[in-house]
Amino acid sequence: MTTFFGAIADDFTGATDLAALLARSGVPASLRLGVPDETPEDTAPLEIVALKCRTSPVDEAVAETRAALAWLRKAGAQRFFWKYCSTFDSTERGNIGPVAEALMDDLGTDQTIYCPAFPENGRSVFMGNLFVGEQPLSESPMKDHPITPMRDFEPVAPAQASGDPSRRNCKTALSSPGAPSRCATGYWILRRRAPPMSSSTR
Repeated sequence: MTTFFGAIADDFTGATDLAALLARSGVPASLRLGVPDETPEDTAPLEIVALKCRTSPVDEAVAETRAALAWLRKAGAQRFFWKYCSTFDSTERGNIGPVAEALMDDLGTDQTIYCPAFPENGRSVFMGNLFVGEQPLSESPMKDHPITPMRDFEPVAPAQASGDPSRRNCKTALSSPGAPSRCATGYWILRRRAPPMSSSTR
């Protein structure tokens, strides 16, 4: 079958969640653990590549996800999904933003949407704030996660993008280059800002 949808997940648990959800559609879905070594053959319409890059060094995470994207494109995928945790788990240097920007570069796009939510599992966004059940993220058990503690009431700016290592909430990120251009009730839009014209091109 021809693959038309490719997903890259930053951990195995999230990948299996996504595969199970997609399988409900009745369309065949395939879950790959790691980037396959072999050339894509006899792939499913829905392909998911599970990685373990959520807390990897940024350069490693970017390289691994770009390799996964290249494999999915060879398989024929035309639509792509970067699956990160619905509680926006991340380290202070990424990897959600840097990976998203690298994938955007490879795909030649200057806009994407971030939507850190999974209502079926009780993760939702209201007025720009992420909730786990009825608790704000910063008051939920996730605040004390041993590897990726999430103590910000508002989600960590997806834009740890552009190499900015600071933890910023969505409102602060709005005025930063490469950061989301809109803080809505459930999603952020990342638009690349065009670089200023040099004197030679004016």
